[in-house]
Amino acid sequence: MSEHNLTYQDDDEINLFELVALIWSGRWIISLSIALASSIGAAYLMVKDNVYQSNLEYAPHTVPPFYVTLKNPGHDRLAADFEQLFYDRNLFDQWRLENPKATLAFDDFYHVELVDGVALAKKQTQQLAYLVTPIQGNPYIYIQSGELTILDEFNRYAEFINAALTQRYIGRALTEMALVENRYNDSQSAYGDVNLVRYVLSIDRYVERASQGSTAFTITPPTNPIKIAPNVKMIAFLAVLLGGFGGCTLVFLRNALEKRRLAVQAHGARLA
Repeated sequence: MSEHNLTYQDDDEINLFELVALIWSGRWIISLSIALASSIGAAYLMVKDNVYQSNLEYAPHTVPPFYVTLKNPGHDRLAADFEQLFYDRNLFDQWRLENPKATLAFDDFYHVELVDGVALAKKQTQQLAYLVTPIQGNPYIYIQSGELTILDEFNRYAEFINAALTQRYIGRALTEMALVENRYNDSQSAYGDVNLVRYVLSIDRYVERASQGSTAFTITPPTNPIKIAPNVKMIAFLAVLLGGFGGCTLVFLRNALEKRRLAVQAHGARLA
């Protein structure tokens, strides 16, 4: 390698000390860049609405006997029925008639949307709320909203579903008791079947408890809201990171242009 190439390479290389000195010399540019990025982040926080998250738990309480087996207490079937009614538009419209001042809209949390006439599943981030059934623990409604009054409305809607579901179970229990009575007109044959007697008694006890106010679920009020957006710490971190990166880029660019200017001047001096 020629002496000229060695000299050219040495001039282009920047060691660690020179790099630190270069950044230190441009510290005001970097500081201004971070300040500008922080100002943009602060402006974003001022215009961006806060989003809060809360959970509303609905725990199985009184399970109808026609859902209970030796191997299954029926909690999963109760949760499935709750979900079915939760996304029942007609039932929601009934609730709105009883709560005319409510701002909650069905399409805000419905998990399906129509796009060009095609039903498509919504992302959970697009839903105001969605149901969660964990492997362990009770099912709950995950609510994400900037309006805290929505939490109370979801609580009332859950209670409405709970009452409607309990009434449906009572109706089904009475229907099954009527079927048993019609099938076994002879009381002796009916009471001769021990399992049937136990089942009829369990239905009778369930109807009595439900009629006295024992509902299918125990609805727990929403948990204390937690702010989930915007993430102030993340925005501050990105402001420092991007602002610092942008400032360093300007410093390096300024240094490169200055070196090029000096090189051109030196080349012109040699030609002269």
